[in-house]
Amino acid sequence: MLYELIFWCLGWEKGWAKLTHHVLFLSLCSYLLSYHVFIKIAAIALSMEFSTIPLCVHLLSRQLRGWETTAHISGALFAASFLFFRIIVFGAGYLDLLWSWTFHFVVFNRVPMYGAHFGMLVYSAAFVLQLYWSIGITRKLYAALHGGSRALVQATVKKQK
Repeated sequence: MLYELIFWCLGWEKGWAKLTHHVLFLSLCSYLLSYHVFIKIAAIALSMEFSTIPLCVHLLSRQLRGWETTAHISGALFAASFLFFRIIVFGAGYLDLLWSWTFHFVVFNRVPMYGAHFGMLVYSAAFVLQLYWSIGITRKLYAALHGGSRALVQATVKKQK
């Protein structure tokens, strides 16, 4: 996460959504270190980083001539792993946390009230951000499946405008 923040400060990463994502999870790590709570959802949140591997391969290979097949495969793997880890797995963990928060609040008694609220706010914002990103990824995946590479490029360019 820290290297992503550095990349954003250097201008290598763009967009407020990415910065928000990394600041939220950096805050989350600090929170966990200081209060030792939300461990289950934290482990689930870390599993989301599995989708970063095909993303990095995709971002690199799409810039290299002759690596188009690798770019397409890694792009599809990224979309699938993003939707699985960040929406399904993290979503299930978030709903479990929300259930505990709502019906078993006694679990959070060892944490100051402001800390528990901060943790829920961070996880809620993180899940909303994952849902927001999933819309764009699903659109690109749909365009690639129904129109090939040209449609994927057009979907990407249209989103950037």
